[in-house]
Amino acid sequence: MKIDYVVTGASSGIGRKVCESLISKGYNVLGVSRGSSTLISSNYSHVSYDLSCPDAVAELSALLRSKSKLLGLVNNAAQFRRLNFNLTTRKELYSDFEVNMVAPFELTKAVSDNNPGINIVNISSYAGLRGKSKFDPLFSYGVSKAALVALTEYSAVALRESGGRANCIAPGAVQTDMLSKAFPELWKAAASPDDLASLVSFLLSEDSHPISGKVFEFENGLGEDM
Repeated sequence: MKIDYVVTGASSGIGRKVCESLISKGYNVLGVSRGSSTLISSNYSHVSYDLSCPDAVAELSALLRSKSKLLGLVNNAAQFRRLNFNLTTRKELYSDFEVNMVAPFELTKAVSDNNPGINIVNISSYAGLRGKSKFDPLFSYGVSKAALVALTEYSAVALRESGGRANCIAPGAVQTDMLSKAFPELWKAAASPDDLASLVSFLLSEDSHPISGKVFEFENGLGEDM
């Protein structure tokens, strides 16, 4: 099957809704996640890779390098642990960076090799934005997502010559399974995965051209360019 877009973290939450949105527009989507997916469509195929494993990322990168005429990549997969700064080990910090920053770096390089004009959308977090209030248990997640913001800005520069683009969305609380498991005591978030998928779809479309290198804060269902 011809592939138009690649979406990581595709089995549930934001990634699942992004896949559904793209499929509804007639695009062919390759979803990536640790486990399987229940999404069934003639426009959808799925592969399972654990992005915390460098060998798995290398294998997925090789697969993506074999694809030409890709339109875009959504780096949505994330690893989260609720753990304070003083309790976080070097191993845990490195593992979170592998998923939240290193894998997007490797996959962005892979899809840009044979696809001039590639469009990248990275999903970061409010927790990784400079100047925002910080919550100690979000330490490792936050600093790795801050690195993803910087990766987006540098990717935009690197892709400019070939006509590619890279943008980043930094959402606050979005009502997903990951949020519910991490913070079961939290009230229901105002933003939904559908809200975020709409902004992702816009940034992947020609309607957003020539926007690149931008970080969009996203809270309460609203996207705002920083």
